[in-house]
Parts: sequence; structure tokens; C-alpha cells
Amino acid sequence: RMADEAFFSSTGAGIEPISSLDGKQFSAGAPGPVTRLLADRYDDLCRGLVQDWGGWLTPVKSPGA
Repeated sequence: RMADEAFFSSTGAGIEPISSLDGKQFSAGAPGPVTRLLADRYDDLCRGLVQDWGGWLTPVKSPGA
């Protein structure tokens, strides 16, 4: 076995678990602990909940705002 869990990431989707690859199942088909931690941290960063990383975010206002 080469990996216990796997995920992919993108700006729009964030961090998404990969449950299986080439017929091999990861983490019993559920997100593993590393994937969950990264997904939660990414979500918090995107929502501006992590103050020390807030400089990485650029507010975008909707046209009607």
C-alpha cells in the first residue's frame, strides 16, 4: 500500500477526498484525518476565520452591493 488517503484540490472545490483510485479504496471510503484537517483549515482560511492569514484574502464585492 502506497497511501492511506488521497485528495485533490482546486480553488472552486477546495479540498476533496478521493475514496478510491484504480480500484483501491482509501480510508475505508471516508475522508481520512489529514484530508479532514486540510479541508477544515482551507475552509476557515477562505472564510477569513484565521486572522494570521487574512492578508492572503482579497474581498470581492458583488456588482449590486
